Amino acid sequence: MMQQDINDIGKLSTTSEKFASSPYKLPVGQKYHLIKSHFAPPFNYQFPTRFLHQCRRGFQSRYLSEYSWMVYSPSVDGVFCKHCALMTPMHCRKDKGAFVNKPFINWHKLQEKAKRHEQMKYHHDAMIATESFLNSVENPEQNVNNRIDDERWKNVIRNRHFVKCVSDAILFCGRQCIALRGDNEVLNEDSCGNTGNFLAALQMIANHDNILKQHLDNIQLSSRNITYLSPSIQNEIIEIIGQDIILKNLLEEIKAAKLYSVMADEGTSHSKEQLALYARFIDKSNDVREDFIAFIHLPGITGEVIAETIVSTLQGLGLKIENIRGQGYDGAANMSSDNVGVQRRIRERSPKAVYVHCSGHCLDLIISHSCALPQIRNVIDKLKRCCLYFLGSPKREGKANYAL
Repeated sequence: MMQQDINDIGKLSTTSEKFASSPYKLPVGQKYHLIKSHFAPPFNYQFPTRFLHQCRRGFQSRYLSEYSWMVYSPSVDGVFCKHCALMTPMHCRKDKGAFVNKPFINWHKLQEKAKRHEQMKYHHDAMIATESFLNSVENPEQNVNNRIDDERWKNVIRNRHFVKCVSDAILFCGRQCIALRGDNEVLNEDSCGNTGNFLAALQMIANHDNILKQHLDNIQLSSRNITYLSPSIQNEIIEIIGQDIILKNLLEEIKAAKLYSVMADEGTSHSKEQLALYARFIDKSNDVREDFIAFIHLPGITGEVIAETIVSTLQGLGLKIENIRGQGYDGAANMSSDNVGVQRRIRERSPKAVYVHCSGHCLDLIISHSCALPQIRNVIDKLKRCCLYFLGSPKREGKANYAL
């Protein structure tokens, strides 16, 4: 494309119907180029002439000096208002004709029509829009949209920092195995009662974090209900940390180890059957690991139901059943039976998954059965009294630990 074509508004389209929409939709760079560097005919330029009202007429370059908004298009031998043609919005240019949507070519009336065009409100609006457009391109740091975007981004950074502090407080309570909530969860140092470990930890962090302190102060001063400190938000963050971070990393380690064992134990809580599922594997440091995977609701307690629940859970987590090399359950028939137990059904899918009766359950059964004998019962009672004797005094406990 020739340089003249690039600088010529008339080259955008050869039909007035298309021209009515094409200039306004131009890329910023091309629109800026047309405004600042539109084709300007040299002093010796020969303008075409044509018969108008029984004489030959052509455009005269003096009009370009007289009307600074006017530009000549050699491709259509007509003139446009560069401001109106390029900056008038789509909804305002529908009924506009010459100078805006199509070139003005009626030379014998140019002076009259140009003066009338200068008086139009949409022309003044377009000139203001052009000035704003040029300023936004040449001084992007002063652009209102950029300033709004910059402030929005700063707000995003502040919110992310606040959520990180909230997550740190929740993780602290979780690692220390302490409850999050209190009996008076109010962000006010003068309030009575226990605000809870979560809010207390958050306020302690705020003493050394100006961004968090400012956020907490704003919450106290405002009456808004959205604080992102509610129990539901705490539970949501705990769920995200557990599922998307801890469990995800654990599953990656298990998959890296490839072979693993499963351990499970079912129990009743609030009249609901639940299954605690664990994985045992060797990590990349060659350390034996036993990690909790999930609590699972059980629709039933038969061997078939529990086995299908374990299999579907492991498959849903992306773990291959055929890589199971060990199973550890209690000795109940629904878990240990060679005919209908869970261990049998798992071995049908993974023949190398050896079943081992849980050593903790075995020890508990041994002690329970042994206590039927008076001698054993008396020995266990004396051992219990000895333990209580040493644990009842920090000094005696310290000596016992030193002796051991």
